[in-house]
Amino acid sequence: MVLSVQGEVDVVTAPVLNRLIASLDDGAPRVVVDMSGVTFIDSSGVGALIEVRRHLHQAGREMLVEAPSPFVARVLDLTDAEDLLPANRRGGPG
Repeated sequence: MVLSVQGEVDVVTAPVLNRLIASLDDGAPRVVVDMSGVTFIDSSGVGALIEVRRHLHQAGREMLVEAPSPFVARVLDLTDAEDLLPANRRGGPG
């Protein structure tokens, strides 16, 4: 399952994204969150992704951040969230 995220992931939109990802129950063992279209992410966005990854992990599923935009990749690096949010940087914008 691939979910493409566009625009800003902030204090307003992070709870919506969290509920959306958590509600995806198609039985797929992996949820891929394509972040190539994200132009901004703040700490609440990072926190929401970490929380939903924890929730999926407890259910025996995994979550992968796919092609994070340069801004997202920088925030994940600065917050040391890369270990908590595994990212596949291939295929993302350069």
